[in-house]
Amino acid sequence: MSQQYLPARKQLTDHLSMDYKPKKLACKVTDKTFLIRFPSCGGNDPNMEWIEESIELYQQSGCANLIIDLRGNSGGQDQFYEPYLKLLYDHPGLTEGVEFLNTVANRNAFEQLSQMNGNPEWLESRLEKCRESANGSFVLFGDSLTTIEYDSIYEKPIKAAIIIDKYVMSSGEQMLLEIQATSDRTIIYGRDNTMGCLDFSNVRPAAELPNGKGTLAVPTTRSCRLPNNGIDETGIQPDVRITLPLPELLSDNVDDWVIWVAADLEN
Repeated sequence: MSQQYLPARKQLTDHLSMDYKPKKLACKVTDKTFLIRFPSCGGNDPNMEWIEESIELYQQSGCANLIIDLRGNSGGQDQFYEPYLKLLYDHPGLTEGVEFLNTVANRNAFEQLSQMNGNPEWLESRLEKCRESANGSFVLFGDSLTTIEYDSIYEKPIKAAIIIDKYVMSSGEQMLLEIQATSDRTIIYGRDNTMGCLDFSNVRPAAELPNGKGTLAVPTTRSCRLPNNGIDETGIQPDVRITLPLPELLSDNVDDWVIWVAADLEN
């Protein structure tokens, strides 16, 4: 797909200078630090079974520190990152809600989603709220600010790191925001900011492009961060900038960036 209309910050070119194929991985880096590479929130590869298994492997490893490598995670569904959020959680935090643009087309897509998932009560209650609201209005599901709070705090990891790159977007970025809000033991590492593709979300297919090479999708929701605290223009910046060159290979391997982050955590 052409990137000629994207600002320079958002142009995706790293894969041209490296073998860029991030794959799921759960393994020790050192005796003190464990790595989980989590390249997608799509729910297929990795699926929820593997996500939970990766956490079990970490907990059995005896490692005090944990790296979660998000490079390449372009999003999917928030539910698939929640086990990692619970693992890193150490205090309650706030997250912004979204407003749904209540149009016939958006509502039809929402109804199809509900039917595909067996008409769950939480989806049906949101649909009912849309049906009771005016066409063209924005419907807020819940509160504009929601508290994230869990019943327990895991003793480990003692220190945690998340590695990002500009290919992280959508649910991958939401995961970062929620971890920033709830985990003081987690540091974000990266060379670049994330993509910035979250202020408008929950897209639905709208039309096939005339050349047959793509599908036009439109967002159905907007974040309550707007208009003053959006992230799409800037992305999410790392706490620590990685100054190393790009690795030659990013797949299911322990690359130079991971080794560098592990050493920094262990200092």
